[in-house]
Amino acid sequence: MEAGSAALARISRQPHDAIIVGDLGLLTAIRSLDVASGTPVLAVLEGEDHAQVVSALDAGADQALLKPFSLEEVLLWVRTALRRSGRILLLEGLELDMARGRIQRQGRQQMLSKRQQKMLQVLVESGGAVVAYSDLLRRIWDSPGTHAKGHLRGIIRTLRRKIEADPGTPVHILTVPRIGYRFRTHPIRPRDRR
Repeated sequence: MEAGSAALARISRQPHDAIIVGDLGLLTAIRSLDVASGTPVLAVLEGEDHAQVVSALDAGADQALLKPFSLEEVLLWVRTALRRSGRILLLEGLELDMARGRIQRQGRQQMLSKRQQKMLQVLVESGGAVVAYSDLLRRIWDSPGTHAKGHLRGIIRTLRRKIEADPGTPVHILTVPRIGYRFRTHPIRPRDRR
C-alpha cells in the first residue's frame, strides 16, 4: 500500500479495477474521486474492533477485513469483485478479463485484439440474446458499410479458437443462421446447439 497522497494521485490519474486500502481517512478521500466512484474497495483493518468494520462500510468500502486474514481471503474478494463488476467472466476452465482483453484457459493466457475484445464484449453484454450481423457491424466498426459478414466470421473464428475447448463444436459463441451470433455462459448439450 502506498502513502495516502501518492495513492490518491495515482488513483486520480487512472482508473483501477479494485482498490485495497488500510486507512479510513484515505478511504473517504478515494470515494470522493469521480474516477473511483464505481471501483470496488476493500478495507483491511488492524485489531479486533468490529466497529471499525461498520465505519469502513459507512465510509464507502464494499468489504472490510480485520487482521489477521489470509491472502486467499483477499484474492477471493478481488476475484468476486471483478466478476460482479463484469470485468471478469469465469466459465468452465476459462477466465475472460473483459476490461483488459485477456483470456486464460487452463493456465495459458492469450490477448485479444481491439476488435475481438469489442466483439466479445457486445456478445457477452447481450445476455444470451442474438445479436444481428448488422448490429455487430455497426458496433464493431464506425463505418459498417465498408465491412461485410466475412469480417465478422473471421473475428468469430479467432475468438472460438481462443475460447472454445473445441472450436469446431462451439458451446459459448453460437451462430444463429441468417441472423447473427449469441454468447452462452453455460455450455449446452449438443442436441440443444443452434
